Formats: sequence, C-alpha cells, structure tokens
Amino acid sequence: MLVNEGHVRDPANPHTHLNLLGLPAGQPGPRCMAGTLRPLHQNGANSAAAFARSKINPVVGASSDDWTLVAHRADVVLPRCADDRLGDPRSLFEAVDAEHPADGKALLTYLTLTWRPDRLHRQWELGRQMAVEFARDHHVAVLIVQHVPARAARSNDPHLHLLVAGPRRVEPWAGFGSYVPALMGDRVWNMVHERFRTLLAHGSEQPA
Repeated sequence: MLVNEGHVRDPANPHTHLNLLGLPAGQPGPRCMAGTLRPLHQNGANSAAAFARSKINPVVGASSDDWTLVAHRADVVLPRCADDRLGDPRSLFEAVDAEHPADGKALLTYLTLTWRPDRLHRQWELGRQMAVEFARDHHVAVLIVQHVPARAARSNDPHLHLLVAGPRRVEPWAGFGSYVPALMGDRVWNMVHERFRTLLAHGSEQPA
C-alpha cells in the first residue's frame, strides 16, 4: 500500500520526493516503510546527497551544506571491498550523485523501521544487523540513522532509517557498479518487512 499517495511534492518534506510502501503512521505495532528514490519524481529532480543530509540533519530550513549530526546516531556500513572514504555519509552520497549514469534508474533505496524498543541501543543493533546483511549479501553501502523524536518533545516513536546507496554494488575497480534488483522497487518492502519481523521475533534487539 502507498503511504503517501496523492502527496504533492514539497521541497521541505523528503517523504514527498518518492513513493513509499508500507504501514502508515498510527498503525499499531512495529511498522516498516520502503521506497526507491529515483532521479525524477513529480517533475522534480532528486539528489541522493540532499536526501541523506535531510536524515542526518532533519532541522527544517538547515543549509544544504550542513551535515551536522542532529539525529541521535548515524553510521555507514560498507562491503569489504569499499574504499574507506565512503564511510563518511557526505562522501558516500555525493559519490552516488556524481557517478549516477545518464539513464540511471535510482539513487538510493530508503527504509524506515519504527517501533518502541526496550532500549535505544537494542533498536540500533537490529538496524545495524540488517545493514550488515545487505552489505555482505549484496555488496552495497548502507547509511543507518536513528531518530528519537521525544528528544525534540515530539510524540513519534523512535525509528531507524536505512539508506542503501545506489542501490548499486560497490566494486573495487569501478566505484559503483550494477544495480541490485532485490533492493529496488516495490519488491523490497515484502523482503524487508519479513526480515524485520524475524529479527524482532528472535530477540535481535540484544546488543552485540
């Protein structure tokens, strides 16, 4: 189901820059959303770096150059062959934009996992486990961002964002290589939702 169907593109709201599949806000229990950020959406041009920065620093009106970490926590998980410089979120997603082919299909895959954890570090470990699996199995780079709205006096539950760069394989000889179909389009929601439920059921909130 589309959770933002009919939304008019708003430059200040990244969720209107792509179609999101999943369970809308207000649904009980753990929720998962997924979407593919494409180069164009509703006649507006998208940027992987701009989208990623808005998650690192979600302050409305923040400068496009301000990558100050305002979110609770953020980290990049890289596949083994990746250049260490891609471990910096800004370097990673600016590289995605710079290496995007003229006829490219996507800039990144965006996932949101929302639930009320016993502890924030347990929530973080679950998201990091999923990111490590993506990096290992698909050779992709993944940015994880944790938001805790209560720290800004908001009622929304803590949640994780996972941004899969590309979503393209990272190759030691070519930077970003081929797209990863399993991590693109509508099919990704079912896969991630199932894995998310499995990790929760098996107690993977426990810290490593």
